[in-house]
Amino acid sequence: MLDFHHEAQQFHSISSPDFKDKEILLEQFGKVKVGKGCIYIKSLKNVNIEIMKTMLENNVQAVKERYSVEK
Repeated sequence: MLDFHHEAQQFHSISSPDFKDKEILLEQFGKVKVGKGCIYIKSLKNVNIEIMKTMLENNVQAVKERYSVEK
């Protein structure tokens, strides 16, 4: 859920709009731009990598919960 956009020379994190603790984590994350479903990162040196890991884990969990299918 993290890719590098070579034309814009930045990373994009595609995220669920409602993952756990999103607003709190974004405040601690670092210098980024935030869109509705994306987080734009110009340089990894400007962000907290541990917060990024937590955000990605929370995002994956939110997607699993939203799209899980009961058997």
